[in-house]
Amino acid sequence: MEIARGLGNLLETGWRPRRTIVLGSWDGEEYALLGSTEWVEDNAKLLKEEAVAYLNVDLLVGPLISASAAPSIARFVQDTASLLPANPFHGDTSAVDSASSLLDQWAKQMKEFRSPTGGLPAPGDRTLAPDHLINFMGSGSDFTPFYQHLGVISVNLAFGLTYASYGTYHSSMDSLHYMETQGDPHYASHASMAKWWGVLAMRLANDVVIPFDFSSYALVMREGLEQLEQRLADGEVSVELSQLYAAIEKFGANADAFQATARGLQSSGGTADASAWNNKAVQLERQLLSADGLPHRPWYKHVIFGPGFYEGYAGAAFPGITDCLAFYDDASIVQIHVDERGTDREVHAIINGQRLQDGNSAVIYGAIGDLTNVQPTPTRVFQAFAVSSALTCLAIYWLILNAGLATQLTTSKDHKTSKLCSTEQTFVGGVQSDKLQEFLHAYASKPHVCGTQQDYETALYTAEQLKAFGFDVEIKTYHTLLSYPISRRLAIIESPTTARELNLTEGSVAGDVCTSDAAALPPFLAYSPSGNVTASVVYANYGTKQDFEWLESSNVTVKGKIALIRLGGGIFRGLKAMTAAEFGLAGVLLYSDPQDDGFVRGPVYPEGPWRPEDSFQRGSLYVECGDPLTPGWASVPGAKYLKYEDVPTIPHVPALPLSYGQAKRILDMMRGPQAPMGWQGGLTLVGEYRIGGDESAVVNLDVQMNNSVAPIWDVVGTIEGLASPEEQVILGNHRDAWVCGAVDPGSGSSALLEIARGLGVLLKQGWRPHRTLVVASWDGEEYGLLGSTEFVEENGDQLKKHAVAYINVDTARVGPVVSADGSPAISRLLVETARDLPANRFLGNESEETLYDQWISQSDGSVGVLGSSSDFAAFIQHLGVTSANLRFKLSRSHQYGTYHSSMDSVVYSEKFADPNYATHVTTARWWGLVALRLADSAVIPFDFTSYASVMSEALATFASRLNCEQEQAVDLSALRNAIVHYGDSAALFHRRLTEATASHTQLEWWNRRLLLGERQLTLDKGLPHRPWYKHVVVGGGSDALYSGVSFPGLADCLTFRDDSSAIQSHADDITHTHSMPLQTSLLSQHRSAVGTALGLCYRLEHKAWSLE
Repeated sequence: MEIARGLGNLLETGWRPRRTIVLGSWDGEEYALLGSTEWVEDNAKLLKEEAVAYLNVDLLVGPLISASAAPSIARFVQDTASLLPANPFHGDTSAVDSASSLLDQWAKQMKEFRSPTGGLPAPGDRTLAPDHLINFMGSGSDFTPFYQHLGVISVNLAFGLTYASYGTYHSSMDSLHYMETQGDPHYASHASMAKWWGVLAMRLANDVVIPFDFSSYALVMREGLEQLEQRLADGEVSVELSQLYAAIEKFGANADAFQATARGLQSSGGTADASAWNNKAVQLERQLLSADGLPHRPWYKHVIFGPGFYEGYAGAAFPGITDCLAFYDDASIVQIHVDERGTDREVHAIINGQRLQDGNSAVIYGAIGDLTNVQPTPTRVFQAFAVSSALTCLAIYWLILNAGLATQLTTSKDHKTSKLCSTEQTFVGGVQSDKLQEFLHAYASKPHVCGTQQDYETALYTAEQLKAFGFDVEIKTYHTLLSYPISRRLAIIESPTTARELNLTEGSVAGDVCTSDAAALPPFLAYSPSGNVTASVVYANYGTKQDFEWLESSNVTVKGKIALIRLGGGIFRGLKAMTAAEFGLAGVLLYSDPQDDGFVRGPVYPEGPWRPEDSFQRGSLYVECGDPLTPGWASVPGAKYLKYEDVPTIPHVPALPLSYGQAKRILDMMRGPQAPMGWQGGLTLVGEYRIGGDESAVVNLDVQMNNSVAPIWDVVGTIEGLASPEEQVILGNHRDAWVCGAVDPGSGSSALLEIARGLGVLLKQGWRPHRTLVVASWDGEEYGLLGSTEFVEENGDQLKKHAVAYINVDTARVGPVVSADGSPAISRLLVETARDLPANRFLGNESEETLYDQWISQSDGSVGVLGSSSDFAAFIQHLGVTSANLRFKLSRSHQYGTYHSSMDSVVYSEKFADPNYATHVTTARWWGLVALRLADSAVIPFDFTSYASVMSEALATFASRLNCEQEQAVDLSALRNAIVHYGDSAALFHRRLTEATASHTQLEWWNRRLLLGERQLTLDKGLPHRPWYKHVVVGGGSDALYSGVSFPGLADCLTFRDDSSAIQSHADDITHTHSMPLQTSLLSQHRSAVGTALGLCYRLEHKAWSLE
């Protein structure tokens, strides 16, 4: 009623909600949800078509916050709680209720509740990932018919005295006196709930983009299925779940893309485009229903969440499967519910015409409304489908939605189609697949590990080709620390006198000469120290800090043991070994689990593209960029070199890679506690994956390595520019490989040479670039981005002044999925060039017309954040040179199966990665066109206007993490204001630039500002824990390295568990730090001393973007 009164006050001021708000006071809830259920059943058709969300509150008695929600609205529920003050239930906000927000209070309460597990959720606690604050949707109150019967996105909010029931529940003592003496003496929880419940309703009713977020759904489903899989195993019910896991993965990939579109709409504010997204988002939860209902409870139709049959009120993931267990159904019945039972005809019906129509949608706040109707996909399409089919069809449905949205978005004023000029047409039309094949065979016909004679021969070949194409060429030699194996042994110790040797030789494949080439080095991990260790094995999952902390908290001794760690999980292998060393492990074994890139993903090589059981993933353990012995300075004659033993960024623990076939032999022997469900991999073991550490599996690890200084060779080709020769556009790809490296890096190397050949054709026709073009073939990338980093460190001063952009390709192609990461300043150029190129014909039957069409149909056409996974790192993160990384992938979420093995060969490439060289052709065209636009455009084609939205979104994400992980307050208001001012100034700058471009006035001055714009986002002193990294907005995460994060310094502060003062200090650095101004010669005749201000506020106050 208080909410109704507040809304009434707003109505009297003339306010009206964008969507209809309806309040429902239900009768008969105590008997069995009678009133709400009867009303839902009476109005089911209308609700299916029009209901946006249902928000429920049943009781509030006490200070403890709780909520149940659909994953699609969970983030919104938490975000809203972060905007509201903490509940002063105890009447003393300075003591017990000292939290800064309701969300902060909530997180503290849950952490204290979970204190026996260190604040972490126990397996099966029925809360939603990733934050584990919100419970699964079960039953027990009036949300049940809305969510479980109709699929209306729902929330249930509550306050409690405990996380169980209160003491007078359903008794005569549940009275006003009880409430005012025990339940809520100050009516503080009542007030807090009215605020929270009401703000949720108003946001749902008024936001231009309905605040749903489906991106966490896959993670939640995966966790639930992993726990359910254990229950099936415990009950000895054999059910094949691989299709369901695959459907979840597909769902997640498309959900991420769909959600990225929403973020773009939120930043653009376009109501027409938002309406299209809203109409589709409202209907998505409905697609997770089975029209036939659950096997034993047909009224319950939601296949992902529902009340467990014996759990009562509590929610269960995949309730139909849990019902099958509750009713002791045999495996065949369970399999029927899991499997897709729909026909191909029905799936095609969804693809070929089951479109959403415009109509009405409304907020259900206890009831319904009538604004915009969305006609759902006919339910009959899903009648023959169960869990996997619902997800599979919904994955297709996501793609349909994104395609429809993309059609609308590409016609907006923000996207202007440009045409290829004659030079670009000549280049694009001249890319030849036969030349790409020739170049690939030249690079990948034999092993060429960094620093070897074969590697040097590829450098000579590259230089000869570039010279023939008309480039000025230099081979740059650097002397860096390299690493090669001398001997390796791994044996299972069965007794003091008996050992069983494990096979450390990679398997060979008939007809693939690379897999049996005697010149190939055996599998090893670069920079591992020599060592001979005998110890028991501890299984440590992905080897994160949290994994080792869990082991210690579970009383598993890790010190002195040998860790068996699976590769992947988004964590760089060197960080896994480094973390193991920090926890006192004596040795490390790294293997690729088939769940990540083996048979669980699909057929293995040579029958398919995934990793077979005898394949090893090689790699480097070094966790920084550049020569480990010359950190921060170039490895040139006269340079000071550290000693190997003194390098802190190399994990000094003996390590070896393993195939999963050999890892299985160890895992089969291990005993000890069962590993958590999330740690279970894809191998079929004698038992489950177990922790070990109890002497059940003792191995001898003997590694002897040669870690010494040796030469590497960069090849740099140059075409000098005519108009602005001092400005440089740089293209780069690394040349070294762990074995033959047809995909990594041969695909990129062949594309780089084909671009160079095409530019050579243009040179012969009389063309010269406006700016200097540099083509670089880097060495030593696999060891730690050695060649590119040494080049940057040697030429840093010149590059800071003159480098326009660096465009990287590593693995040019291994499949059809388009992907790009880059600075926000270059994102628009990547999109525009993709729009001007024909679609990639990887399969030969693609329907899209342009590369951009494919990009948005596969994902959303968004450009990701640059991490530290390839040679762009030194350019953008050390110097602040605007950069991008282009690639094509086999899968959106998994590395290709022969990565860093001898099976990454020409045979693999031509059979699976790119059989027709179509992706090679598309890569060369896209990469080359980007380079031509950067080199020839009168005005450098950068656009800094999107940077503010990127920073704003990143800061909001960080603030949310901060609220959960830091008890002391950090004031981010100055940084938040600086971002707003940055966006305003950038917009003004580009408006003035447009005017100047039209009149061709002072373009040199404008280009200077554009070229140096990215540099203004660097700190001279670097990030707090990683001073070599200087970009404050984008960088690799210190707990992952591969993947990019925004505001990496702030993220590092949380990773290293800094206190609030340290976090505040870095936030202030970003906002306020001053530096010396740019040289006067760069300022032309303009009156203001435009600074290199390294903080956002300083940059803006000193008019880094302005003209006056």
